[in-house]
Amino acid sequence: MSRKPYKFCDAVDLYEVPVPENTNSYKAVSNATLITALKAGINSLGMNITGEEYKMSGNGQIITGRIFLGNVEDGLQRCIGTINSYNKTKAVGIACGANVFICANGMFTSELVTLRKHTPNVLNDLQDMISRGLNYLENSFTNAKETKNYFQLVKLNKMAINEIIGQLYIEAELIKDRQLSIIKDGMKNDKNFNMKADPTLWNMYNLITESFKKSNSTTYVKDHITLHKYMYDKCEEWELGGIPQRVSIIQKSDQPFSTMDLPVVEVEEPMKPISTLAPINFLELVPVIEEEIF
Repeated sequence: MSRKPYKFCDAVDLYEVPVPENTNSYKAVSNATLITALKAGINSLGMNITGEEYKMSGNGQIITGRIFLGNVEDGLQRCIGTINSYNKTKAVGIACGANVFICANGMFTSELVTLRKHTPNVLNDLQDMISRGLNYLENSFTNAKETKNYFQLVKLNKMAINEIIGQLYIEAELIKDRQLSIIKDGMKNDKNFNMKADPTLWNMYNLITESFKKSNSTTYVKDHITLHKYMYDKCEEWELGGIPQRVSIIQKSDQPFSTMDLPVVEVEEPMKPISTLAPINFLELVPVIEEEIF
């Protein structure tokens, strides 16, 4: 039996993983600093944190997490994903999107905002990264709601389903053997998104993100972002390429999918205010929040 590549855990488990020693050119961002600074940034927006979920792999050397925010709207809830590593394989980063409330599937619609270098001044860069990432929260959530509404209008036949699964499995290698088995079973038996009763692109999307719950924590956030972009591009290909035998639009959308722009993070973009509140130094709040946690 193969060893499970990850395990679910809570935030305290992440804080207990030993932080590597700093060098003259490298400074790790501790999981405690990342999560508490991120929560401080969320609090500065006046948003309520309703839940958290974390994974770690490699004996805690790589972690991913999801933080759920605010009320459920149209079956979706705001969500922020984060990633960090102590073995230098992954840059610390965050991405914004939504949580599909009925099944807790992820849906990350923004690019992953990351730190470019873990220099000795990394804590100052961390605040900038969090500010830039949270700046896309509302735009990403709006995109998620528009995407859901549009995907529910697109019905797939067997040719379209085979095309999607084949490309993601063989060409993109986004779906692995384990995920493929989950998707195949879900197409017949999933109580919320089976393809027998309602073969929509939204159901197909959720069957794939359901399978991502078995993903390694090293690729969890990136897999969701890659899938979202793939589905986005696929809809544009079908609309612009004129291949009606693959899909059937059951209702004409007021806003064509090709005009729904994904928020793209420009690396050199100056930091924008994330709220109308007075600027808050998230890092100053880290010791206070950590004291409340412990």
